[in-house]
Amino acid sequence: MSTALLARQPIYDANVKITAYELLFRSDDINRANVIDGDSATSDVILNAFTELPVDEILNYKPAYINFTRNLLDAPPLINKQQLVIEILEDIVVDEDMILAVTRLKDQGYVIALDDYVYDPAHHSLLQLADIIKIDIMAVGIDGAQQQLKLLSQYNVTFLAEKVETQDDFRQCKALGFTAFQGYFLSKPEIIKGKKISADQQSVLRLMAVLQDPKVDFDGISRAISANPALSFKLLRLVNSSFFNLRSTIDSITLAITMLGLSKIRSWAGLLAMTNSVKKPEALAVNTMIRSRMAQLLGEALEKMEFSTDRLFTAGLITSLDAYFDVSLEEILAVLSLPVDMQEVIMGDEGVPALLLDTAIQFERARLDKVDWQKLSAIGLSSKFVEESYIESVRWTDGYISAIC
Repeated sequence: MSTALLARQPIYDANVKITAYELLFRSDDINRANVIDGDSATSDVILNAFTELPVDEILNYKPAYINFTRNLLDAPPLINKQQLVIEILEDIVVDEDMILAVTRLKDQGYVIALDDYVYDPAHHSLLQLADIIKIDIMAVGIDGAQQQLKLLSQYNVTFLAEKVETQDDFRQCKALGFTAFQGYFLSKPEIIKGKKISADQQSVLRLMAVLQDPKVDFDGISRAISANPALSFKLLRLVNSSFFNLRSTIDSITLAITMLGLSKIRSWAGLLAMTNSVKKPEALAVNTMIRSRMAQLLGEALEKMEFSTDRLFTAGLITSLDAYFDVSLEEILAVLSLPVDMQEVIMGDEGVPALLLDTAIQFERARLDKVDWQKLSAIGLSSKFVEESYIESVRWTDGYISAIC
């Protein structure tokens, strides 16, 4: 029997702030298609999310977009209407009965979104009921999206661009008039020909290289961090926050290293140096934290693995550096001069550490159909544990963001 696994995909506003999440679900059954379809599957994910899981924490108290099939339009689950945006799937036949069902939902206070919508003049009654229209940018292209907006401009709706894959796509969609966005554009670097790593970015990379040097000792780490007053202040602020909940106040980097240990300080200093080095949306830090922490948690579940879990955490951070610095990951690795095994994990070799990191990345991006469940099962990681690790990573990340903001 397959399990319905849950992940979330952020929905952003024009300032790249997260305003909602789409809840996505997949089957972990390796013997069948990974994408779950049908009314029972949708009911399962809603029941699981809103009754068995800490849904408020998973959603960070934001609305959830959930796909509705035809039957669910007639019998929606009994959940708080303020938490739910009903996504009407594009393959549902629009007829009189369907319009009546959507009208009832609208009258009850539900927010209605049309998923992957392409204009059809015969849908006038449905469009009058819609609050949000999602347009698949990858399917229609930028020119096609512009045409769709013109055709739909008579309706009082929010336009959401989905499958926005690049920063350029985001800018163009924003210019067209979209005010909500969904896709992987935030995690993609904006590669500009001839752009070089700046002096400030090189300073961050040099610090991260020192932190990851297996030969550097306690005093070397302390000196490297203390040489950066801003980093020292932020690290001490974090260590003394409720996130760590230490009994006594830590007032020096040396004491922080003593209390938390060298490996943890390497990870935390690298994290703070990276996420505070450039002005990027907080949402990018959220995505980076989820993947890094989840990879670490998966590693901690394995008894025999030479690659330490703290290094897995750092590897997760480094896989996001291209999005932070807007240069290729290969160029960043050339500057970092990391140990070969770390580079191999980051670039996705065939080993277990790379498998765990890739799993975390796929969950963070809600691409659960890309997870290699067979390999995870072979090393003793169940789908239930993997999902629990993801949910714990979401919780952990929210705590971290609260501590540093």
